Amino acid sequence: MTSLAATQTAKPDHRRSEHRKQKVGASIDAHVALRLKAARLAIGMSQETAAKHLNLTFQQMQKYENATNRISAGKLATLARIYGKPVEWFFEGATVAPSKEVPPMRDLVAEMFTSVHGREFMEHYLALKPAHQFAVARLAAQLAGKN
Repeated sequence: MTSLAATQTAKPDHRRSEHRKQKVGASIDAHVALRLKAARLAIGMSQETAAKHLNLTFQQMQKYENATNRISAGKLATLARIYGKPVEWFFEGATVAPSKEVPPMRDLVAEMFTSVHGREFMEHYLALKPAHQFAVARLAAQLAGKN
């Protein structure tokens, strides 16, 4: 049985406190994860099929796409080949060091493509004439309260 004094003077578990801190490169990990998902969806591949190409479980692939786990360079290179993208494509638009003066750029294409109806919306939007694209953009701005 431990005494109260012994409990209060015990050294903290540094592994836990380090785990709570935001990992260096977490924003890049999230960016790569978003691009992984966008590239997979662009070719119409399921997470299960992508995972099979890497000899992984569906759950592991899901963790890569949610930035829960970091993907290794080798696995990223393999998926880049399968998805028909150069490896550097997964990093395009990522910011290396966050700055207080300049907010990081959002990857709007990947966000749109991975949203619930984003791909469908983009396909229909691109099929419109330019005048109708403008009207849809204005309507979206009004609905979003961004007049």
